[in-house]
Amino acid sequence: MQKHLSIIATLLLALLLSGCGDSDTVRVHGMKGVKFVSLDSKTLCFNLTLDAENTKCGTVKLKDVNFTAWLGERELGTIKTTEKIKLKGRRRSDCVVPVQLELNTLADALKLTNLNERLLSQIKVEGSMRGSRMLVSKKIHVDKQPLLDLIKSAKITAPKSK
Repeated sequence: MQKHLSIIATLLLALLLSGCGDSDTVRVHGMKGVKFVSLDSKTLCFNLTLDAENTKCGTVKLKDVNFTAWLGERELGTIKTTEKIKLKGRRRSDCVVPVQLELNTLADALKLTNLNERLLSQIKVEGSMRGSRMLVSKKIHVDKQPLLDLIKSAKITAPKSK
């Protein structure tokens, strides 16, 4: 009897996982706002509100973002996320992404205290981000490009579940 239950449970689990498709797609439809949070010595913290959609059924997590940021041709510092971001399956929602910008010089902090969409369009980024679904993790490399272009054109394919 126990053997039959384990076979049925295995088949149900396989059907459940295969019903979600072989990959998840996350789409960012645009940025709804930027909110300045704090400025501590050389660290600028702000929140980006994104209109994001996960079109498949599984939850996708953005675990780590590590970008090098430039303002024009001058290197500003490093952009990192301060929290993991979860996008639930088959939903489109506003997603608040807490971001931390570690500046190379304190003088750059004065330029960025007026953080708005126009200034964000001048910031270019390059680096990587890491996402996961269940136990599968994937690292995505991003070439140097304007931050707003990255946000607007984001179509991220998450790792395939096994």
